[in-house]
Amino acid sequence: WQSQADLHWQSQADLHWQSQADLHQQSQADLHRQSLDNLHRQTLVFATLVWSSAAVVEDAATLVWSSAAVVEDAATLVWSSTAVVEDAATLVWSSACSITRVLHPILLMVFSVRTSVVF
Repeated sequence: WQSQADLHWQSQADLHWQSQADLHQQSQADLHRQSLDNLHRQTLVFATLVWSSAAVVEDAATLVWSSAAVVEDAATLVWSSTAVVEDAATLVWSSACSITRVLHPILLMVFSVRTSVVF
């Protein structure tokens, strides 16, 4: 009986310690897996943040480029408008000169006739 009891208690103790060791090992493996999962998630979040930041920088650069193009277009419009105004002034000047060339002899004739009639 003594050896049976010793074997029984020894088996129970072995089972207990084996179960404790298995639980400890399982817990450590679970913690390690969770730690790796968390690290993986954090890496994905960081990569997404970097990707999003790069996209924001790219969008800002596009906005600056577009703004520069708008400013350039506005400057071209002002330049064209100035040329149109200059062309219009030239046209008015040319028209005035042409009218003066046509009217000058007529006016001279009218005034010379009026002055000769008056005197």
